[in-house]
Amino acid sequence: MKLSEYNTSLSGLMAAQLGISTTKQNITNLQSDHYVRQKVNMSALGAVPDSPGHGVKVLGIERVVDDIKTGQYNKQLSAVSYYEYMKTGLMNVESMFHASGDNGLSTRIDRFLQAWHEISKNPTQSTYYQTVVSEGVKFASELNRVATDLRTAKGQAQEDLQASVQTFNRIAGQLANINKRIADASTVPNQLLNERDQLISELSTYAQVEIGYESLNPNIPTIRVGGMIVVSGTDAIPITLQNGIVQLNDKPALLQGGRIKAAEELDKHTSAYLEELDTFSNNFTQKVNDITGQVFFEKNGNTLQINPTFVSNAFSLALSAEKAEQIAQLKNTTIPSGITYQKAMDQLSVKIATDTNTATSQHTIHEEVLQGIDKDKRSVEGVNLDEEMVNLMMYQNYFTANSKAIRVIDELYDTLFGILS
Repeated sequence: MKLSEYNTSLSGLMAAQLGISTTKQNITNLQSDHYVRQKVNMSALGAVPDSPGHGVKVLGIERVVDDIKTGQYNKQLSAVSYYEYMKTGLMNVESMFHASGDNGLSTRIDRFLQAWHEISKNPTQSTYYQTVVSEGVKFASELNRVATDLRTAKGQAQEDLQASVQTFNRIAGQLANINKRIADASTVPNQLLNERDQLISELSTYAQVEIGYESLNPNIPTIRVGGMIVVSGTDAIPITLQNGIVQLNDKPALLQGGRIKAAEELDKHTSAYLEELDTFSNNFTQKVNDITGQVFFEKNGNTLQINPTFVSNAFSLALSAEKAEQIAQLKNTTIPSGITYQKAMDQLSVKIATDTNTATSQHTIHEEVLQGIDKDKRSVEGVNLDEEMVNLMMYQNYFTANSKAIRVIDELYDTLFGILS
């Protein structure tokens, strides 16, 4: 027997103690956000001839992660963030068209044209002209409200785009700093790797990212967006906004998913809705003015209004029954897009509702997929209390067994020394 026999069981004691400490850390962080459970990796110390070995060696404490699930999670997170922003923004736009309830644009157009039809039957009655002016004012007011709301939504999308770009750059800078701390560390703390992964997930909410790792240091990620590098080791390359276009190294950034792309798309959607509304407004009001031979509708900047002359004296608008009916029949007149004036606003409203429903359904689908991936990911990386309690008992028994082995060695030596003495 050799005194080195103690080392075998002593290494087991130390390994058991480390296992107990690791298990306690896992249990303590049961409710901690973004914590990844840890486990102790052990290996038998090599044996020599006529020897069973020299105990156990602790290789390290590693995080229990599933890189494939993490990649799927981040990709799905980008999609959910994209559709969540689009859904919220489009629902806001949709509510603008229904804010007036039954007094929306389609109703206002119908009542305005119906008022002209009444004049065609009573062209000399001033009361009917007052009704036309009144309905014209209400129509213009409703159209102005919708146009103003759309411009506000467009402005909000542009502000959100700028804020999202700034946040993305800030997170990218934090990730580059984490990379530096990882590079400088002789032994990388697992908590630092948790922070790294959390920052990558935060980046994913703003844009879908592609992740690679350095060959010399596999703990340091390189982040790309649309194939273009935004984080390389300890350096972060900021994305910029040029005339509302997201750029990287002075080239358009090919974004997929995330809030940045969503804000870009919502800006384009609101611009298209606003352009369609303006086109309708210009065509319709010009048609009315052409038939009356007077300036009934006029623009004051972006505001549509009724000629103040007619507001103060409606009967000065006096027209023949034929012209009044011609205006009334605009409800059945087709515009360049092939639909009637009356249906034009219904079509725009349906288009917005369709876009909203698409974003809502896509958000629901991707959210369900994300929840499934998150559940699978947590089953691997999350702390399971039952499992940790089993581990705690296992390491406790492991410690006790090695302690008993040391006592057995003590007894053997006591017996041996007793014989020799």
